[in-house]
Amino acid sequence: MSGSGGQRPIEMQAHDPVRYLSDILAWLHQTVASEREFLQNLLGAGAGEGGREGGEEELSGSSSSGGKQEMTLPEMLAGIMEGVAPLLKARIMQLLEPSSFTNSSSSGSSSSSSSSNQLILSFRLLNLLAFYDVTLQKLGLGGNNSNSNSITPPSSALGQALTETRAQAQRLFEAGLRQVGEAALASPPAYPIDLSAAALTGEAGRQLTEILSVHESSLIPTEALGYEIDDVLTALIEPVLRACRVGAEGLDPS
Repeated sequence: MSGSGGQRPIEMQAHDPVRYLSDILAWLHQTVASEREFLQNLLGAGAGEGGREGGEEELSGSSSSGGKQEMTLPEMLAGIMEGVAPLLKARIMQLLEPSSFTNSSSSGSSSSSSSSNQLILSFRLLNLLAFYDVTLQKLGLGGNNSNSNSITPPSSALGQALTETRAQAQRLFEAGLRQVGEAALASPPAYPIDLSAAALTGEAGRQLTEILSVHESSLIPTEALGYEIDDVLTALIEPVLRACRVGAEGLDPS
C-alpha cells in the first residue's frame, strides 16, 4: 500500500484516520476493478456479463485431472485478491483501536470534547467501511454477513475482512454513543441565571450537525447502512434532555 510511480505512500496519511482509511479503500477498489477488467479482457468480452446475476457467468478452465472445472468471475477475482485480506484487516483493526482514536482526537481537548470527537470520527469510519463493503459486494466480493438480499456469490476472504472490520466499527460507534450519553447524565449542566444555553446542549447540537452531515452525504442505500439514523439521534438527544431536566431542578420557578 505504499506509493509508486512518484506517488506519496498511503502511510503518510496515517495521522489522519479518515484520510488514511479512505486512501486504503480507494486503492483496494481501484485494484479490484483493474483485476476484474483484466479477467474480462483475458477471458472474453462477455465474461461476467449476463448469465447468472451479479456477474457470475461460469467460466470454463482445465483442472489438473484433465476435466473441466467451472469457475465464476467473482470466484476467480476472490482468489486473486485473497492475499490482501489479512493485511487489510490487520491495518483497519489497528486503526479502530481506542488508542488510535485518542491520539488523533484528544490533543488539547477536554475529556468530554475528546469523547465527542471520537464519536464523530468513528461514525465517519463506519460510513466509509459500509460504502466500500457494499461496493465490493457489487463487484462480487461479499462476506459471510453480507445482506442476504444482495446478489453476491459465496463469501470471499476480502469481502469477509471488510464485513468484520465494518462490524467492529459499528460496535465502536455504539460504544461511543453510550459513553457520550453516560457522560451527559453524570454531569448535568448548571444553568446560569440568564438561562442561556448550557455548554452541553451546544456540544450536542454540534454532534447532531456532524452526524447528520455525514449521513446525508452517504451514497449507501438506506437498507444497507447497518443502523437506523432515528435510533442514533435518539441515543444522542435523550441523555441530553434528561441531563438538562436534572440541571433545571434547582432553578427558582419565579
